[in-house]
Amino acid sequence: TIHLHKLFMAQKENYSKYYALFISSILVLILLAQGVISFQLNQHSETGMAMHVSGRQRTLAQTLAKSASQIRVKAGKDESFKEELKELKLTRQKWVDSHMALINGSDIYQLSAPDDKTISEKFATINPIFVALKKQLDGLLGEPQRDTDQHLVEILKLTDEYQLMMSEAVYLYSLQHTSQINTQRWVGWSLAILTIIVLILAFMFLIRPLLNRLHDQNI
Repeated sequence: TIHLHKLFMAQKENYSKYYALFISSILVLILLAQGVISFQLNQHSETGMAMHVSGRQRTLAQTLAKSASQIRVKAGKDESFKEELKELKLTRQKWVDSHMALINGSDIYQLSAPDDKTISEKFATINPIFVALKKQLDGLLGEPQRDTDQHLVEILKLTDEYQLMMSEAVYLYSLQHTSQINTQRWVGWSLAILTIIVLILAFMFLIRPLLNRLHDQNI
């Protein structure tokens, strides 16, 4: 009787260990899944914002070109273009702020500096165009009556180049977004399979032995 009691207590202790291991494994998998999902959602959100800001940059560049064209027309007719200069100045500030946010990251836009090598290289290519365009805009806004047409011609040329390069940046961000979605699917399936494996092991080493023991006791 004493021997059976010891055997029973040993089996009970083993089952307790298996049960604790099973519960711990499930909890770890749940926490891991939530952590991965949260991390990937943050990535999706940031990439989506970067795509939005990059697309907005193209629109701002178009607005800069439109204002430059209007100024050029009025300057050719010796008409005042103070309002157009005011709009150009406001658009320039938005354009500069957004571009710097894409390059260096921004708390306002909830962006980090690009960590993708291809995107970083693309912005390294865009940056000389950005600097040249900013220089022409600052020259026009600083002394609007001096070399006006030369500044305007360069602004129209550089805004076209900038828009084209930003379109390529938007495309790269879209590829990154697609890659993140594919990774999320792969991780999701991996965690699901791992959970199924844990459940199968739990059935083999915890539930089935317990059922067999109950069956033997009933017999």
